[in-house]
Amino acid sequence: MILDALKYLVALGASTSKAEYVLLPDDKVGLIINGVLTEYDADARSAKAVVGSLESLIDWCAARTGLPVEIYVKPSAVFVEVLPYSTAGLRQCSLALERSQAWMFLQQWIAQPLSQKLLVRGLRGPLSGCFDESYLATFRSLDFARRNDGSRTVEHAKESLGRFIEAQAQSRAGEIPQMMAFDVPVFALTLVDNIQRLRFAIEVDAEAEKICMAPIGDCVDEAIRNARESIVSLLKERIRDAEVYLGE
Repeated sequence: MILDALKYLVALGASTSKAEYVLLPDDKVGLIINGVLTEYDADARSAKAVVGSLESLIDWCAARTGLPVEIYVKPSAVFVEVLPYSTAGLRQCSLALERSQAWMFLQQWIAQPLSQKLLVRGLRGPLSGCFDESYLATFRSLDFARRNDGSRTVEHAKESLGRFIEAQAQSRAGEIPQMMAFDVPVFALTLVDNIQRLRFAIEVDAEAEKICMAPIGDCVDEAIRNARESIVSLLKERIRDAEVYLGE
């Protein structure tokens, strides 16, 4: 808030000049130094910039070279603020950190087991190039079949993958993987490499005809943190005058 900035300036200059701040009509405040009044909007944060890319954010900061700037890279957005004792122009800027399509599909798969059709569509679409492509044929050739006792089994390449022969099936080439790794960009950003590797346990639910996935360990949280750290490193390199932090 500008009022806080003026209080700071008054305290800073108290020993060298006569300074005071005053409240004015129309949501304004004033700074009086040696009898000269300067007016300011009461809250300059009401006017802030919203940018759509890292390039634009860096350009916004470059236009304020020499001013004290703090940047916080949070899980959902990057926030930039010119420190309170600077009153020149816009003081705040933000960039929303949108997740990539590949990342969002994985989150959908974690939250809800997928049918064979939806999974194959996702592997061929948003996840294309992010995993061992040989598994695509494995999932495309799955065949859910009903046994004589009424229970369901999974058949792949004409080999039943029901529990009664699971050990045998898992020893064959082209078996359904128990674990899959995906190298996906966390954020939909250019200019920074934020591709992270995530590992998931895979399980086929034959009765529901669904493929389930669960993250191994803390790979999801670690991927988000590592991607944010990549953004911090880039901003520190490109904006030398700024203090850049990993926000929460």
